[in-house]
Parts: sequence; C-alpha cells; structure tokens
Amino acid sequence: MEHKESINRFLEAVLGFSKPWYIEEMIQTTEEITIILDYPKGTVFTCPKCGKECPTYDHRWKTFRHLDWWQYKTTIKIKIPRIQCCQKTLIPKINWLRRGSKFTQMMENHILDMAKTSSINKASKLLRITDTQMWRIVHYHVNRCRKNADFSDLSNLGIDETSKKGHNYITNFVDLDKRKVMYVALGKDARTVEEFASDLLLHGGCRENVLNTTSDMSLAFEKGIHSEFVNSSVIIDKFHVIKHFNDAVNATLRFDIAAGYDFKKSKYVWMKNYENLTPKQKERLEQMSRVYSMTGRAYQMKVMMQEIYKLTSKEDAAGALDRLISWMKRSRNVHMKKVAKMLLCHYGDVLNYFDNRLTNAVLEGLNNVVQSVKHVARGFRNGEYFRCMVYLHCGAFEVKV
Repeated sequence: MEHKESINRFLEAVLGFSKPWYIEEMIQTTEEITIILDYPKGTVFTCPKCGKECPTYDHRWKTFRHLDWWQYKTTIKIKIPRIQCCQKTLIPKINWLRRGSKFTQMMENHILDMAKTSSINKASKLLRITDTQMWRIVHYHVNRCRKNADFSDLSNLGIDETSKKGHNYITNFVDLDKRKVMYVALGKDARTVEEFASDLLLHGGCRENVLNTTSDMSLAFEKGIHSEFVNSSVIIDKFHVIKHFNDAVNATLRFDIAAGYDFKKSKYVWMKNYENLTPKQKERLEQMSRVYSMTGRAYQMKVMMQEIYKLTSKEDAAGALDRLISWMKRSRNVHMKKVAKMLLCHYGDVLNYFDNRLTNAVLEGLNNVVQSVKHVARGFRNGEYFRCMVYLHCGAFEVKV
C-alpha cells in the first residue's frame, strides 16, 4: 500500500497536479491512458470572487488533454467541484487548468513551444490534435500577453513592409532599441501608421515621445508619420537608398549588354561592395571599368553614394549629395535620373540619417525571420494567422502560459 501511495505521489508531482486532487484510477488501452482524478470528501474550496472557504455543492466530471505519456495519448478525467457563494453557483479556480480550455496548462505550454519550432500543421499532427485547436490556444496566449505589453518607453521606431503572399503585404512596426515587433498591420499604406498610433496609446505609449522613425521611400508611410508622430523626424533607410542605386545599375547593365558590351554574367560583380569581391571578381571589375560604358559611370555614382554615408558631418554629406544629384541629373542615364528625382523628393529625410545614424537593419533581420516562418508553414490561411506567428516569434513581449 505504501509503495502504491509513493508511486501516486510521484505521478502527481510529475504530471503537475496539486492538492486536494489525487489519482483515483488509471485506465490503459493500446493507444491511450486515462487518468481519473478525485478529491477527498469534505474538501472545502476558495470562492473565486470573495475568497471565502466553501464546501462543495455538487460536481461535474470533465475530460482534459494532457502531455503524452511515452507513446500513449494521455487524457485526464477530473471531478470539477461547484460551490454556492455570492448568491451564485461558482467553479473554484484550479491553477493548472484554464477556464474554457480542453487542455491542461502543461499541455498548452508544450503547444506554444511546438508552435515556435515547427509549423502549426505539422505540430498538430505530432501532438495528435487538430490544427484548429492548436491555433485557438496560440491565438489566446499571444493576444493575452500582447494585451499586457508596455510600449511606454518607445522613442525610436522602425517601419517596413514584407510580403504575405504575392502582392499582399504586412507592415511591421519595430522598437529599434529592443529590436522587437510591436504591431503588425495588414497592408502598406498610411492607414497602417494610423492603426499603430491608436494601438500605441492602448499600451501606454505616447506619440510625442517618438523622436525618430526609419522607413523606406514610401510616400504613404511618410505622410502617416508626419500626421501621427509630429515630434518625429523621418529617416530614409540607407539600405533602401543603395537598393535603388543597385536597381538602376542593374537596369543600365542590361542596356549595355544589349548594346554589345561584354558584360554578361557580371551582375553580382557590379552589385557587391568592392571589399566583398573575390580576387577574380576584382580583376574582372577593373577590366570592365576600363571600358567607357554607362554601367561603369552608374557604378561610380553608387560608390559615391556609399562614400557619402561614411561621412560624419551632416553639412559635408549635404554638399556631397548635392554634387552627386547634379551629376546624376546631367547624365544620359534615365535610370539614374529617376533615382536623382527620388533623392530630391526625400532630400531632408535622407540627410536625417546623419543626426543619429539609425537604419532599418534590425527590420531586415526580422523580415528574414518572418519569411522563414512563412516558408516553414508553406503560407497561411489568412492575415490574422500570419500576424499571430509574427508576434509569437518576434513580438516585443514574452508569450507564455
């Protein structure tokens, strides 16, 4: 008898149960184990409203899914007491069960861990539950934890969009200091900035405290930032600026190849930074640079823009940028003229980089994580599922049971 009691106490501790419940019986089949929990007669329970100790009025038997025990699917059948207090019939709080859930707390915690390491579809099959059940649990805990998130110390904000599917996008709003996602909006227009500004107030944030906002050259984002965050300066991300130069160089390269220049299979030689080129690539770049071509001049313009970003003085950068824009406007390269027009449109925001040298590098790293999550999941049914997984993996709050 003592041996049996010691085994039961061990199982109760391992399986996460607490007094007054104890293992009454265990039923095993070829595929499943059912653990029946009971409590002693005369047990009193605490009223969840007033804290008064009350005897049981009646009880209900309910079944919950627990962590699998070895190869067996494990369920718990538990006697749930009801008490009469505060002129109502109430169910006392049970710490290892969540009201409205069909799973124990340990099982829900395991489900969250599985969702962080695998796709919901694959994880649900391994756990032998439906994907809908798993999504409900993940959604519940993500929304619960995000509701209590505190964004009161936000001062440096980053905004960037990433593709959801095809030309459907989501926009991530990131705390650049914490390097975490605060809000995910569906779409990539000025409305998304308004959504975030409203959400920021719900989490203790203050619009006036946002002093710097990094973004790409989206006029929609710029309009929303100036409208919602009046104290914030807009900083055009330098990596997006260089990307426009690279696109112009690539378009010019195609034109020169069509014109007969021997520049085939040289795209990545022109795109990469010189210090990252291999010795063989450096040799070919020097050979191609000796040939008078539009691609060579476009490449020199890109390099000049990269050198501008290395300057320490905003005044020096402004003078160098003026000279570069003048050169680009006088060139016969329509692609570089387009970039020059874009730089003039965002002139002040491009130079704001030199005040504190903030970039969207953090967002690009987070976007790689987001795209990896999307790839593992092979896509999502809708935007809400995608948003939920971004919060789970990159959220500026801890998701836990």
